[in-house]
Amino acid sequence: MMTHQKLIKVLRNFIPVGQGACYCEKLITKDDSKFNVIYDCGSLTNKKFVEDEIRGTFDKNEVIHALFISHFDDDHVNGIPFLLEYCKVERIFFPILTNENIIIMSMTEDESSFSNRFFNNPLSTISELSSDKKTVLYGISSVFDESESASTKEEQKKQEKKYDDSIKILESGEDVVQEIVRGFGDGFSIDWAYIPFNFRQNTRAEQLKKEIEKEFGAMSIDEIKNNISSDIKIRKRVKNTYEKISGSINTNSMTLFSGPLNNSWDQRFFYEKNYMCMCNRNFLYNKAGCLYMGDYDASGIQKFNTLKKAYKQKKCWNKIGCIQIPHHGSRHNFTEELLDDDVFYIISAGYNNKFRHPHNIVINNMLSRYIIPHIITEYKGSAVYVVVTADEGL
Repeated sequence: MMTHQKLIKVLRNFIPVGQGACYCEKLITKDDSKFNVIYDCGSLTNKKFVEDEIRGTFDKNEVIHALFISHFDDDHVNGIPFLLEYCKVERIFFPILTNENIIIMSMTEDESSFSNRFFNNPLSTISELSSDKKTVLYGISSVFDESESASTKEEQKKQEKKYDDSIKILESGEDVVQEIVRGFGDGFSIDWAYIPFNFRQNTRAEQLKKEIEKEFGAMSIDEIKNNISSDIKIRKRVKNTYEKISGSINTNSMTLFSGPLNNSWDQRFFYEKNYMCMCNRNFLYNKAGCLYMGDYDASGIQKFNTLKKAYKQKKCWNKIGCIQIPHHGSRHNFTEELLDDDVFYIISAGYNNKFRHPHNIVINNMLSRYIIPHIITEYKGSAVYVVVTADEGL
């Protein structure tokens, strides 16, 4: 029997962690059931910022019903071990990586880092860290476009099959909200959607694959993976390959739409100033969705169109009223096509970061459209809170 609960309110919290990302949502139903959802959890500025904010946002052993990981750069994940220890994380959704990505990241990441341990053995890593040992893992398959070869797609399917049966594989574009509320009983449902897409940055992925094949010839990917930790010569050759790759070596970034699929919702934004909550702009009617973008590379019309087409097919693109600008406002991941007069924009960046994020080109493009982004740093006063309400809400 279907038990449908009316959502009346969703609280979004864009947490100030500096050069990193940690975004929280609390969904509240009419009968006062509550769901906690987090997208990314890390900081390059100082992971202590993340830990302090987790303590201030959640009670000890509070349930986190879902954690979404956009990708495995340290500034997006280094707070996860503390989150797993402090809270009870029921589900983790993560992008399935290519073998090439795993090889390069095994070489560039410290062996003891959460990223390295996770993408080499996700289940045992989470089991060791989790406070209640019951976290369920979901791998999200890559999105492939028509230009990619059958062999590339087959390699990815082989990678998926290597995961233990206890890791559930889901397709990009699936609404996973029913997985999140599963613990509330069979047939329990809420009028909300969580739709992740694991986009491969195809140009960089193919470049990475070709350089590895050029360097290692007939040596199989599995042989390289199995020997990279113990064989210094192989590590040096992998490093040689890595140095030929332009931009970030992480070719995957999982985006997430969070929002209702009907039109009877609105959202309003607040920010902290001198620790007093101030209203920052008027209601956005019928655009209560948020698009979390991680470090997705939206530069270039083709990459943007891939993103837009994916979410338009799911009938949620026009419901997006809030967008997290990708990669901390880097000009290399940005396109003007993202800009809309009826959308509120978030940029997470450290106050004095060495990467010059957010870049002046990005800010100037926004200002030329009379759009003022909200830049969230490590300072408490930069936090943004969003209240999303249904017709029967506040």
